[in-house]
Amino acid sequence: MNDILDTATLPPLKLKKGKEAPFIRNHPWLFSGALEDPASDGRPGLRSLEIQGEISAWVMYNPAVSLCARLLPRTAHLDLSQADTLRYYLDDRLRGAIELRRRLFTNYFRQHEARGPITSGFRLINAEGDGLPGIILDYYDGLIVAQVSTAVAEGLWPLIRRSLLDLSAEFPAPLRILERSDGAFRRAENLPARRQWFTEEIQEAWFLENGIKMLCDLEGQKTGFFLDMRNMRELLGQVALDADVLNLYSYTGAFGLHCLKGGARRVVQVDRSSRALELARRMADANELVSEYHSVDVDEYLKNESQQFDIVISDPPAFAKKKGDVKSAARAYRELNRRALERTVPGGMLLTCSCSHFITEDHFASLVMEAATLAGRQSQILSHHRPALCHPVALPHREGSYLKSLLLRVY
Repeated sequence: MNDILDTATLPPLKLKKGKEAPFIRNHPWLFSGALEDPASDGRPGLRSLEIQGEISAWVMYNPAVSLCARLLPRTAHLDLSQADTLRYYLDDRLRGAIELRRRLFTNYFRQHEARGPITSGFRLINAEGDGLPGIILDYYDGLIVAQVSTAVAEGLWPLIRRSLLDLSAEFPAPLRILERSDGAFRRAENLPARRQWFTEEIQEAWFLENGIKMLCDLEGQKTGFFLDMRNMRELLGQVALDADVLNLYSYTGAFGLHCLKGGARRVVQVDRSSRALELARRMADANELVSEYHSVDVDEYLKNESQQFDIVISDPPAFAKKKGDVKSAARAYRELNRRALERTVPGGMLLTCSCSHFITEDHFASLVMEAATLAGRQSQILSHHRPALCHPVALPHREGSYLKSLLLRVY
């Protein structure tokens, strides 16, 4: 923490004239080109930001990267160069996040008064959306899996861990903390990947989603589960009665489980990872449900199988991980959706998704329309993406909303 606080006593960062508007609107990102002197000090750390001659905010600052400053909201009146003030601020951010999740997941936090199915897996801290840039904390019935993606966030991480443990009585289950930090932002800041337990290690982490038993993959993607798609899974469960369902890029099969719980007649799970499908089998067994599993590349499956389904789910990994990927990603999304539409019975439903930051919602919708034309199909939009409420996004931070989904009725 000392290194982080050392920079807090340096002179304030200053914006170039005419660059104030985004920050005045509380956009959380600041790029180096907006600063008068972005290289005034080479160390990452906390810095105050001066706008129009007044200290307007504190930021997490790293001059070594283009996205050099990330706003800490509601800090203009604070002196974060003081260790006690910084600890208070971080503790207050965590308390506010816990209070929101307590309201969103009342049946879990107040199980003795539960009036419906329990969900015990949710995002606790959603980086900028919860006022802690560079920090993702996902909660799985007592296990917190952390992703720390920036140099300054890494400097604050020990304080955040301490606050979490101090607040452990706020949670219904004993807290354990696992860090699984990797990803593009971390690599951009020259931080190594890290996997580390900070409490007693556990081998498995089961939790509930809408009453369905789920397993966090402690060796798998992201923090081990895609909590951000919860609302779309619940939506499909509501329309799956008596349906034959094809789940492409199924990973550990959570979409399929919701459909089976909703009364689906048959669910086919397709993923190239045999390890992920083994976890899917275990989850299905735990819920006394049965699926079919195909460990094969989705493209190969769609080329070789011609059967149509009442519901087709396509939730692939990001095809565009950087701006230069957009052209090839567009071709891939168009072709995937063409094949998925062809596998949907007339009157059936297709849920198609994209998690590519660099493919906009409008662009994705246009690619799906092009795919429908190529497939000779027409469709109605039944729903756009329904974000999980535990993934808040700061209102000025449009970049924080990158998931796209379309639930279509196909003819």
